[in-house]
Amino acid sequence: MTSRLRWRPRQWSHWTLRSRLVLVVAALAAVALLVANIAGLVLIRTYLLGRIDDQLSGMARPFAEDRPIGTNYFPGAASSGSAPTSWCTSTTRTAR
Repeated sequence: MTSRLRWRPRQWSHWTLRSRLVLVVAALAAVALLVANIAGLVLIRTYLLGRIDDQLSGMARPFAEDRPIGTNYFPGAASSGSAPTSWCTSTTRTAR
């Protein structure tokens, strides 16, 4: 009795032409949408990464001056490697 209640799909050769065409067109549309989504994601990601790279390199240009090795970037610091002075830390706190 369990064999009668068990559902089995038809064999492919017994499907109507309309059913086969609908299934194939739906499968192709799903694959095409998936490919278009992946291509769109890759394109927008590369575009946005390029924009970020351009913005970061534009912001880094003022800091790209040739400075001798060992000079300090903090004004008023005694030597490179030392902590910034109280003047430098107070100006950076107020700048934010």
